[in-house]
Amino acid sequence: MPGAKVERMPCRLFTHPPCLLGGLLLGCEGDIIVYMDTTQTAIVSPVETAPITELPTQPSELPGIGTLFGRTWSFIGNNFGRLLFVSVIGLLVNIPGVVASFYLGSMAQTEKELVPLLIVASLSTVLSLIGTVISMVLVSATTVAGTTMSIKELIRYALRLWWPLTLTVFFAYAVMFAGFVFLLIPGVILSVLLIPTVWVMVVEGLTGRAALERSIALVSGRWWTVWWKVTVAILFLVIALLLGVLALALVAPLFFMVGMANMVVAAIVGGVLIVLYVTVVSTATFFMMRYTYELYLGLAATASPETKSWWQGLPLSIFIPLGMLFTIIYLIAMPYLSVLDVQKAVESDVMFDAEDVDFDAWLEANPEFRNQFDNPLPVEGI
Repeated sequence: MPGAKVERMPCRLFTHPPCLLGGLLLGCEGDIIVYMDTTQTAIVSPVETAPITELPTQPSELPGIGTLFGRTWSFIGNNFGRLLFVSVIGLLVNIPGVVASFYLGSMAQTEKELVPLLIVASLSTVLSLIGTVISMVLVSATTVAGTTMSIKELIRYALRLWWPLTLTVFFAYAVMFAGFVFLLIPGVILSVLLIPTVWVMVVEGLTGRAALERSIALVSGRWWTVWWKVTVAILFLVIALLLGVLALALVAPLFFMVGMANMVVAAIVGGVLIVLYVTVVSTATFFMMRYTYELYLGLAATASPETKSWWQGLPLSIFIPLGMLFTIIYLIAMPYLSVLDVQKAVESDVMFDAEDVDFDAWLEANPEFRNQFDNPLPVEGI
């Protein structure tokens, strides 16, 4: 980049799977090359990061809620078509997991052996996790890139991003999981401290523990401010979604009556409802993603390099391995838990087995039905 200042800074990375165990607590050493000029900061690292990262070079105040809302809605309005397209892809990649879950439910009605059910449940879990990872990576890449990339470039970028982002998010959720297990309060604190983690990875190229430490440093000293800004956004979305559900509940009977009158109209109404659902989910998802991204940009622009936090040291060293252990155990147990849930649902659907019912005792407990058994209604032709 002509006329730019070049600095090489140490960065702890474990971008590839072999580095996972070695970098669990300390991270692998790497370099991140930062090109800085007066207009923007473009970050290039061993992890493929955002192509253009517009970070203010001069410290300023953290953006207010109104500013964050304005920037977020501006981005959604300018990139709505691309966001909707990516959301559809995200829904499609999750279809195999949904289909496997439905098949598990139907299979449980006739299959009593545990092993076949566990095989199908394991397949459903794996497909669901794959779909979730693909959706997360595509949404994260699109939130940063918008329409600056073609669809082909965006998919290639997401493919390069999938492993480090998945690893980093796994670490973040493992730490929060462990925090909630330990008296709940640490989990609440860490859930706010780790809000910028995804964007630290995507923009700055830090992964694993290094990304978690950077996120904690950005939020430290401003925990209540970040919590308030994110809480307001969540409340806004919850209220908006509730109003949408209420409006749909009011017009649903009309749609149903019109659909019953004509199959073609029913298909059209169903299609409209699906489009509305995808649009609402897409907008809500990208709103929160872009909102937290804009918040991250403000945190990065106003952060002090000397900021340190107690949570970056011993708590991470404890919560990372414990959280990973808990999470792995839960993931292994998920298929079995899914089978138990499905079997319980199937058993609840079966009211009773006629061979096991004592009708005389039942009639004594329900005398209002005895007259129907003693004096059945006549049937014509008999």
